[in-house]
Amino acid sequence: MKRLTHLNCLLFCILLVAGCQRTENSLENNPVIAYDIFPVIGQSNAYNGFGLDYEIDVTDPRIQQLGRFDSNNYKIIAARDPLEHHTLANGRNGFAMTFALKYLQYYWEGNRQVLLIPGAKDGSSFRNREWNKGDTLYNDIVRRIKYVLEKYPGSKVRAFLWHQGESDVYWGRDYAGMLDRMIVNMRRDVAGSTGDSIPFILGGLVSYWVSQRNDRKITDSVISETPERVSRTGYASAREPFIITKPDNTVDDIHFNAAGQRELGRRYFNVYRALKK
Repeated sequence: MKRLTHLNCLLFCILLVAGCQRTENSLENNPVIAYDIFPVIGQSNAYNGFGLDYEIDVTDPRIQQLGRFDSNNYKIIAARDPLEHHTLANGRNGFAMTFALKYLQYYWEGNRQVLLIPGAKDGSSFRNREWNKGDTLYNDIVRRIKYVLEKYPGSKVRAFLWHQGESDVYWGRDYAGMLDRMIVNMRRDVAGSTGDSIPFILGGLVSYWVSQRNDRKITDSVISETPERVSRTGYASAREPFIITKPDNTVDDIHFNAAGQRELGRRYFNVYRALKK
């Protein structure tokens, strides 16, 4: 009986050592996760889709976000709507999660994860000095992107996802100059001269809201024409292949609802695929 006990102890020690060696080998052969980064920036139509449904608005453990609030600040955490934008919109969704799920379906690599960096804010604008180079929201997103790039070697900004313009309809066609400068500056501030090749995708404004005033039509056309002015940009239309609507377009007429955000996310992704070709 004593001899059997000694044999059992010896066997346990052998198994323990072997397990430790396997763990060490696993860590050595398993590189640190790198991230495919997608900054999600602009104003409330980046996240304010009413009708969040956790049975439809699912997530995936391969999709992370850079947190913003309290102990989550600058911490990589699980991504799920509502994302931690400057404005936290409880019960709302955005287009970024649908986009990220589609990205995983087509482009996922086993040693990488998707990282969304939320940086949109309700009502933000160039007019209020928030998105020009050196402004508060501009600086915030550049700082967060560079933090991830430095901390997680091998990570790359795959595309900027932008939805904004409603708060800047007062500028008319002058909006184009501010928008274009921001795109060029932001790309270069995060990636130097190579930043010019990073796709920058812009979304169309709510069609019903746009149709009510001429200044809104001008701003929406400025956004849609961005690919004609700036290389490697794309436009996710709210009108094509069909107009994104709501059961009652007069309710919260400036915002897409949750279903509209999901459709918008699919359109952003289709534009991204086209830019990658």
